[in-house]
Amino acid sequence: AFNASYGISPYLVTGVMAIVTAMVAIGGVRRIGRFCEALVPFMTLMYLASGLVILVANASQLPSVFGEIIRFALAPAPAVGGFAGAAVLSAIQMGMARGMLSNEAGLGTAPMVHANAETPHPFRQGLWGAAEVFIDTTVVCTITAFIILSSGVLANGNTGIEMLLDSFATFYSPELANTFISIAILTFCLSTQIGFFVYFETALVSLFGENVFRYVKWVYFLPGVAFAGITNVDQLWALANISVAASALPNLVALLVLSGVFMTLMKDYLSGENRFATVSTDASRQYVRMVNQ
Repeated sequence: AFNASYGISPYLVTGVMAIVTAMVAIGGVRRIGRFCEALVPFMTLMYLASGLVILVANASQLPSVFGEIIRFALAPAPAVGGFAGAAVLSAIQMGMARGMLSNEAGLGTAPMVHANAETPHPFRQGLWGAAEVFIDTTVVCTITAFIILSSGVLANGNTGIEMLLDSFATFYSPELANTFISIAILTFCLSTQIGFFVYFETALVSLFGENVFRYVKWVYFLPGVAFAGITNVDQLWALANISVAASALPNLVALLVLSGVFMTLMKDYLSGENRFATVSTDASRQYVRMVNQ
C-alpha cells in the first residue's frame, strides 16, 4: 500500500514492522493483548465508518450490486478489468481459502490467544471468538466488497489493494484515500504479525520448551517477518493455502473429538449452573478431564 501510494520501498516498511513487532512481542502475551485491544478496534471502527460513508453516497448503486452478486454466484462471470471470470466451484474454493485465512475459523490458532484471556467462563470467551469471525467476514469483508462493486472501479485494470485505493478515491480525495488505506493496511498487518507471534510461541514452547524458545524466537522477527514483507504475493498466497490446509485438517478432527466437551460447556453456561466457570477450571487447567468426569 505504501509502495503504491508513495513509492516507499517495501524493504523499509518491512524493516520498521519487524522492529515494532519485536518491541511489542518480547513484552509477552499481556503486552501483546494491550497493544492489539487498543489498536485493532479503533482502526476497524474507522475503516467501517469511512466505508459506510461511501456506501451511503453510492446507495443508488446497491440494488444493482446485489443483483450482480446473485447473478455471478450462480453462473461464471465474464472477465472485466481486474475482475477475472471464475466458475462457481473456483469462487467457492477461493472464498473458503481466503476466508479461513482471514478469520481463522476452524484452524485452531485463535484459541491460543483466547486461552490467555481473563474470563468468567470458557464458553463465554468462545462466544467472543465467534463474534470475531462475524465481524471480520460478514461485516468488514462484505463492506469492502460492496465499496468496490458500488464504486465502478472493476474496469480500471487494477487488482488487490490498488482496487481498494481506487474505490476510496472515488469519494475521498486521492491523497486522503491513499493515506487512510495505507495506515489501515499497515495497522491490520502489524496486529496480525504480533498476534501470530503468540501462536509461534505457544507451538514452540509446547514442542521444545522455554529454553529453546528463548533463542529461536528471533527467527520469527528476522527471517519470518522479512520474508512475508518482501516475497512475491502469489508465492505468499500459495504458502498460505498450504498452511491453512495443514492447520485445518487435524483441528477439524480435534473438533469432532471434543464436540461433547463443547456441548457440556455450552449447557453449563446457558443454564447458569457454572460448574465449569473459570474460577474452578483454571485451578487445574484440565477442562476436558473435568467435563468428562
